[in-house]
Amino acid sequence: VCRLRSLGKENGDAVATSDAQRRLTWAELDSESCRVGRSLMEIGLERGELVLVQLPNWVENLLVRYALKRAGLLGVYVPVGWREAELERVVRSSGARAIVAPARFLGTDFQEMFRRMTAKFPNLQRGIFIRGEVARSAATFCWEELAATRGHGDDLGAFQPWEVSLISVSSGSTGAPKLCEWPEAAHWLAGRGLAERLEISSQDVVGVFCPLGGGAGAMGWLVALAAGARIVLGESFHAEEMLDTISRERVSFVSTVPTILLRLLEVSDLSRWDLSALRLI
Repeated sequence: VCRLRSLGKENGDAVATSDAQRRLTWAELDSESCRVGRSLMEIGLERGELVLVQLPNWVENLLVRYALKRAGLLGVYVPVGWREAELERVVRSSGARAIVAPARFLGTDFQEMFRRMTAKFPNLQRGIFIRGEVARSAATFCWEELAATRGHGDDLGAFQPWEVSLISVSSGSTGAPKLCEWPEAAHWLAGRGLAERLEISSQDVVGVFCPLGGGAGAMGWLVALAAGARIVLGESFHAEEMLDTISRERVSFVSTVPTILLRLLEVSDLSRWDLSALRLI
């Protein structure tokens, strides 16, 4: 949070992150995440409670990470492709109080899924939905309205370095999902150490072409934050669309996983794209 605040002040007009629909400066990323963090507390969430986050690679996926940190809320990050069978295990074991998800994505109505889950899990009391029409109620909220709150607010609940500030979900190839705790300092040290080792600077453009909540995705956004580098989020993992984005945005560092990298290598003629900025995968 301190790093984001300093980038917002010192490098505020520079583009911080983008996806296929939105582009935010460091100042905008700092301001919107702060407003949403305050709004989450105002709708009844309390410091230390867990919030399930199920989003594609949208800029809101970054925004919510910072918003939760500022409010002292623990984000539990799960794949956007999961449905009730997988989600119920995590909700049951974590006791999550809220979920942040798309209104609709790839043909799935996440609001309807939330309503079905609240009938089974009374602790799941708030749903915040993004980019779509939201059926507002005492339990459902629209991200865009939370972000439109006036004023900047303070980071009243921000985590201390030794506190657990994020929970990742890892199930490997088999078995039930496992919840993995990350102290705040571990995140900062991982990002700073990787940025130094990979020689990432503020002049780089970091392209994240894998789920942001996974290990490779975390490497991308943590490195970018530590270095003050621009983050390009790839929503699509189709090879030609990824190459279009890498070329258009002049991506210099690609963060991905072997399965997705193989898709790029299987493209018949890579010379159709200008990949001259790319120096590191």
